[in-house]
Amino acid sequence: EETVDPVLGPLLGRETIKKGRYIKIGDKECEYHPGFRLILHTKLANPHYQPELQAQCTLINFTVTRDGLEDHRK
Repeated sequence: EETVDPVLGPLLGRETIKKGRYIKIGDKECEYHPGFRLILHTKLANPHYQPELQAQCTLINFTVTRDGLEDHRK
């Protein structure tokens, strides 16, 4: 299975501290902006992530296939 560095766990889970103004990344407290978005991408054709990670993220599959393009034209 594919993995994401565990240090990103609090960020992916939006585990804020001190009234939602900070988030702990590694051993540092960083200021957190609620409008912050993190976009990760992979070149893997069919990645398999752990269910816990899938629950914290929105996964979008941009795979283009010939059949998919032909169905789109119809």
